[in-house]
Amino acid sequence: MFNKADLIDRAAMNGSTVAPSIGGAVFVSALTGYGMETLRAEIAAVLASLWVDVDVALPYAAGELLARVRERGTVDIEYRERDVRIRGRVAPSLAGELEAAAARWADAMDGSGSASTIAARQGG
Repeated sequence: MFNKADLIDRAAMNGSTVAPSIGGAVFVSALTGYGMETLRAEIAAVLASLWVDVDVALPYAAGELLARVRERGTVDIEYRERDVRIRGRVAPSLAGELEAAAARWADAMDGSGSASTIAARQGG
């Protein structure tokens, strides 16, 4: 990110002009707001690439964790008879919480069919 673009580019004087992203670098102007949308998009792309694939089963009693997953992840949720299956992508810290909760649930089920896995693949 390069700030003060308004000092070197006339287009940056208009904060509503869309700034280009070149190799992940974005010219911005804090004064006019030029490039801020492009910068937000670049940051979102980088953060999303760090997310982890998950496929876990949790009990219905894990409602608070399920709510955070719905709010903060990009997931599909399947409500089953005994548990809730979550598949999708979440931040690594949330994936760790899911893995721990799913392992406790699997232990409680004593191997009676609720499997959980975390795919530790990163990338997009």
